[in-house]
Amino acid sequence: MTKSVLKVILVLVMLAMISAGGVWGQDKKVAVFDPAGSVENAVKAIVREEVGSVVVNTQGYSVLERQLINKVLEENRFQQGGLVDESQASEMGKMMGANYVIVSSITKLGTNYHISCKLIDVQTAYIERQRTAQTQSGTGDLIAVVQRMAKEMFVDIKIRQTTATDKKVALFDPAGNLDNVFKEILREEISATIVNTGKYTALERQLIDKVLEENRFQAGGMVDDSQASEMGRIMGANFVFVSNITSLGSNLRRNLFLRCWGTYWGDRRLKDHIT
Repeated sequence: MTKSVLKVILVLVMLAMISAGGVWGQDKKVAVFDPAGSVENAVKAIVREEVGSVVVNTQGYSVLERQLINKVLEENRFQQGGLVDESQASEMGKMMGANYVIVSSITKLGTNYHISCKLIDVQTAYIERQRTAQTQSGTGDLIAVVQRMAKEMFVDIKIRQTTATDKKVALFDPAGNLDNVFKEILREEISATIVNTGKYTALERQLIDKVLEENRFQAGGMVDDSQASEMGRIMGANFVFVSNITSLGSNLRRNLFLRCWGTYWGDRRLKDHIT
């Protein structure tokens, strides 16, 4: 066998290996949307870029180009900052060719920021991972807080695929005569705990709102056990989670209960019930 033939064979083998690697070793594509929330655009940009940076530097994942994301959203008359619904986000992700989408929300608490970040599988529209974090020094520790939160989602914890055996939980908006900022934070914290147990999946917010509207209910007023149970059945949930948050002076008292048909656990911590 001549040297020229050996070179040809070697080149063909290398091309085959590269081709195989492209097929079997493809990165999971992630679309990172702009965060939602009534905060400064500079803060939103920092959160988006820091989350994207962690994804890019995580083996097995790549971030879709911002130009492609903007193009698809514009063509479908969506704005990035308003895309927080899991179903809509997953649908846009499919059009972009993504495997996952990341949606986040930022709530301002005085001079600090509460951040909620969700990783959504575009095929199922289920939240695969969710993390929350809060700054202690305003924008001073914003970058460090976001980096730590994102790394927990992509580096420190293996992403778990939602299965058919996962229990479905309908998470209603908290009730109580309190600022909507606190209600939003409470709901996101509960959602993150539910999603990250590895046993439960949270129903899409759009589905919950749709069923409540069709039955002339508001999520924030769903505190009656029998009503919540009935709405949960219509949604196809295994559990419903309703909460009531009341202000007591300068402190906040959270009265939480998880409702399973006919079973009531009373006022205890969420983790006591679902871990």
